[in-house]
Amino acid sequence: MFVEAIIHFSNIKLSSVSTNWPKEALTFSSLMSSFYGSTTLFLAAIQLLVQTNIEKFKKIIQLLAFYAGFHGILLIFISATNEVDSIYNNYPSLLFWIPFYNYYLLFEAGLLLLFALLIYFWSRLK
Repeated sequence: MFVEAIIHFSNIKLSSVSTNWPKEALTFSSLMSSFYGSTTLFLAAIQLLVQTNIEKFKKIIQLLAFYAGFHGILLIFISATNEVDSIYNNYPSLLFWIPFYNYYLLFEAGLLLLFALLIYFWSRLK
């Protein structure tokens, strides 16, 4: 998570499109990348805290699992209702960074739902 935060703060993903995208798109993307980097950094700090005493932070873990389940379902809905791959066909720079994006969304959704199920079963066993 810390590495992901650094990647988003550095805007390294935008370096290859800086000559092709309009200034407005780069500014907006940079802002969103900074917001995401900040959120990722916050989540990394929470993870460091939670791993010190899992039983003590059981409620936070359950809340994160609920959110993971919700986000996984949201990603499945987005993948099912939008053909993101075809939307990016007219923008080679986006298509390069995000090939097979619908499958990526489904894969990420599967991981999130798996995490939510594991936490659900873990909390039932305790």
